Amino acid sequence: MLKVGAFTYEAGKVSGPSEYMNEQGSAKLEEIQSGKSAVFNFGCTRCKGTEVELARLVLVTLQTDYAGWRGMKTLGR
Repeated sequence: MLKVGAFTYEAGKVSGPSEYMNEQGSAKLEEIQSGKSAVFNFGCTRCKGTEVELARLVLVTLQTDYAGWRGMKTLGR
């Protein structure tokens, strides 16, 4: 199991805070998979491409996006 911030990767599955995953996380995962995530793509230039490194990079990308999402939610209150 890998964990970065609020996100985990285990047995090929990514999980995180349900509100974020429902509102934005699933779309962010699609963005990563389609090659359109700047954060993920930048990280890929720095890793060897092993499964563990890529999984960790997915989690880092989600955590980065989550921090912004959560901050904007806080500002909107």
